[in-house]
Amino acid sequence: MKLSALNFSIFATFILSSLIFGCKQKSEEKIVAKWQDISLSESEFRAAYQRALTVFPLQNDMKSKKKIAQELIEQKIIAKIAKEKGLLNDRRVVDYVKRQEGFALRKRWFETEVESRINAPTATEVQRAYQRKNTQVELQQIFEMEETEIQKNYQQLKNGADFNQLAQKSMQKYGIPNPENAGYMGKVSFNDLDEKVEEVVFKLKQNEVSKPVKSLKGWHIFRCLNTEQTVRLDVSDYENNKEKLGFMVKQRRMDEASAHKISETLAPISLVINAKAMQQLYLELSAKFPQKMEDAVQIQSEIGYLRPKLARNFPLATVGGKAFTVSQFLQQLPDVPFETWKSPQQALEMTIRDSILTAKAIEKGLLKDKNVQEAKQQATQIGLFYALLDNQSKNLNLNTYKSWFYQQNKVQFMDKKSATCQSWAFADSLLAIKALKSKQKSGKLLENCELK
Repeated sequence: MKLSALNFSIFATFILSSLIFGCKQKSEEKIVAKWQDISLSESEFRAAYQRALTVFPLQNDMKSKKKIAQELIEQKIIAKIAKEKGLLNDRRVVDYVKRQEGFALRKRWFETEVESRINAPTATEVQRAYQRKNTQVELQQIFEMEETEIQKNYQQLKNGADFNQLAQKSMQKYGIPNPENAGYMGKVSFNDLDEKVEEVVFKLKQNEVSKPVKSLKGWHIFRCLNTEQTVRLDVSDYENNKEKLGFMVKQRRMDEASAHKISETLAPISLVINAKAMQQLYLELSAKFPQKMEDAVQIQSEIGYLRPKLARNFPLATVGGKAFTVSQFLQQLPDVPFETWKSPQQALEMTIRDSILTAKAIEKGLLKDKNVQEAKQQATQIGLFYALLDNQSKNLNLNTYKSWFYQQNKVQFMDKKSATCQSWAFADSLLAIKALKSKQKSGKLLENCELK
């Protein structure tokens, strides 16, 4: 369903052109787009457009704003149909909303606890960010976890020690692969490093060595190998990017302050992990993990519904004297970055962290917070949208697609020759992907698929 066929209207004055993120909300919520009885409020658009700017390579112009608004209206229409079909209590929708509500709670908790420490970027800082965005600094580093150790390395450098040897030694110490590269970091640009670290390295001249500097990960001594800067003659490029850059500067400050707050909050809480149970669970789960990042979306949406041999109420850890169960772990796992899934302890610690911070937010009374309620409403809309699309795909008549496939490819078949088409059904999308890869590789499907 395309909105161009639905008499979709966006107000002629189009308020989107005047939206500036960070300005105060007015008492009456403005409507920026509407179709029949379905409308898009200014706050809904702000949130969605701000997310899109940080994820997609959008131009910050009217065309992009209209496109996002139209997609949001379309999503609302489909969500309304899904609700009318009774999908509001669908388990997939309920679980998705619960996870997104938890994310919103943690975000608001950080904002209320940390935001007062965060300074909005000045115009000069945004201009500096733009310059650094078009600059690449090639770096080499010596790394240590403790300040005392990095100071020893720095003193050795002052006494004439070779930077390459110290860098290689530090890499070996922390198990970094290919230590012969002697701490080579490659090229970094704006927002690749912590803010204080970025301030240091972008001031280095070629072959200059920095003093010890602390990041969220540990302590570093940097050496600048080379600097490359791209000059943009088009003035409009800065104008098109300054809003996004300003948001990124403030967001990085928020992220760094939040990391410190997490450490401060978790430090006093005791954690005892049932390593044997965790290993048993992970041996079972890892067989279902995809090998490639692009296949992760399917398993992430399905992992919470797996029924492992361990009972779902079995404790994987004790956190502050309370059990953290298999069920809690699986429910939180989809929100953990996929690249950490291969480390059982790291994945477990991250799910426990999220649970603790969500509980802190609830204790603070943030369930009734306006921003959390809006996030929950948006999550409900998205959950309904995808639930309806998923239901529609499951109810498709495969025979229709057999006919379509033949019509598209019949020129490849000779006269008076017949062609046979087959279709298969699978229990879940991950199994379908594995079967397709098996078919492409060996010509055979997996044994446990059903021929239609």
